[in-house]
Amino acid sequence: SDSKRKEGKAVTAEGKEDISHSSAHAQSRNNNKDKNVPKRNQQQSSKSSTSAKPTDQRFLRRFGGHTGAIESMAVSPDGEWIATAGIDGLIRVSKINTQNESNNTNLYLQTKVKNPELGFLKDYASILSWLPDGRTIVCTIHKSRDIAFYRIRRKKEPEDQSKQSSASVFPYELIELSKRRFHTSLDRGIDFKACLADLSHPNSCLLFTNSTTTTELHTTVAWDGMKGEALGNFLTRGGGVRLSPDGRFLCARSLGGPPLATELKIYEVQRNKVKGQVEPVFDKISSKSVMTVIPKGSRMRDVTFCATTTAEGPITNSLMCLGCDDGSIQIWDIDVEYKRREDPKILCIATSVLPSRNNKNAKIVRVAASVVGCVQRIAVAMSDSSLHLLIYSPPSSTKPATILLEFSIEGTTHPEGISDLQFCPASANVLYSRGNESRDVFAWTIN
Repeated sequence: SDSKRKEGKAVTAEGKEDISHSSAHAQSRNNNKDKNVPKRNQQQSSKSSTSAKPTDQRFLRRFGGHTGAIESMAVSPDGEWIATAGIDGLIRVSKINTQNESNNTNLYLQTKVKNPELGFLKDYASILSWLPDGRTIVCTIHKSRDIAFYRIRRKKEPEDQSKQSSASVFPYELIELSKRRFHTSLDRGIDFKACLADLSHPNSCLLFTNSTTTTELHTTVAWDGMKGEALGNFLTRGGGVRLSPDGRFLCARSLGGPPLATELKIYEVQRNKVKGQVEPVFDKISSKSVMTVIPKGSRMRDVTFCATTTAEGPITNSLMCLGCDDGSIQIWDIDVEYKRREDPKILCIATSVLPSRNNKNAKIVRVAASVVGCVQRIAVAMSDSSLHLLIYSPPSSTKPATILLEFSIEGTTHPEGISDLQFCPASANVLYSRGNESRDVFAWTIN
């Protein structure tokens, strides 16, 4: 029925079925496909492709279903869902853990991005993130410059139980929270480079976007996602903005010949206690950086916060991991008295931990770090499409900090190159990778 097409559907084929919003829309889409799709989408769709299934034994699953290149991916905080956004205008949310659902292995929901002025198939979500509830997605809309919200919710059970189908029915739907969509007032030609949600304060909706018109000047804006209001902004010379897991710091790379960075600037996200509020309320972002990390003997290609867990349990962000152009991995300690101008400290430099037997000219393109567990895992993607898992051991009274290679996946990931890496936030036992101009996301087992 039309209502089922609006809500989404459970399928077992690997992304072969396209769910329309209505039967009339589906017919007009087929008749006017080339007319409706933006030129940029048509060009990139022709370049994008479905990657061949990897042969490595650590490969778990492919998440596909897009007809154009995937622009962004994000795994929900509880590790149950993975969301992807493509230039085909689709936002697709797939169920990761299907043990309690049915025998289907590819249960998903999807919807098309709607531009209030242009309609469907005229716009797409460029970047997406999850909110702390694990059921709401926030994304930036490319052409309209809007910030939109989509939510997974359970379908209402029919009053007539006889109409309830078999146990294979997927009892969810993906809807847009249209009343929460707001415009950012960014000028035409400005592209979003990041959309980050603060997961450390579940009772608020603090967002950060990063955008640029040049390769040097980037504007980071803090938003109140509930009110749709800008709370503050600052300029950086370079992108690569990251938010620490505890929401205390933002970092931005300072470029020295893209995509390399000569230094890393760290800004403080300041909060104040307000009477009647359980959690501290956002106040401002420090206009000047509170710390600077300068890589030892090289330049950065990527950076990530390495979250650690204290004995009491809360997550802290005392470490940063840098992937550098000389192939080294550097671990820095930022748990310092920065208000007294104490500088971050280098804890470990691993210069030869990554194998180079297949391609000595391969460079680091992405790094990711796990945020749970007592073992600190670091994933590294290389320009030759290989993946490597490293284990970081902190220093002790008897031995220095070390970084050791756990395993490698050589040349069987994404032949077109790797553009994104993410660990499962809940368990860190699964690693997700996205290819350049690819329509697929791959899942890899870590254990």
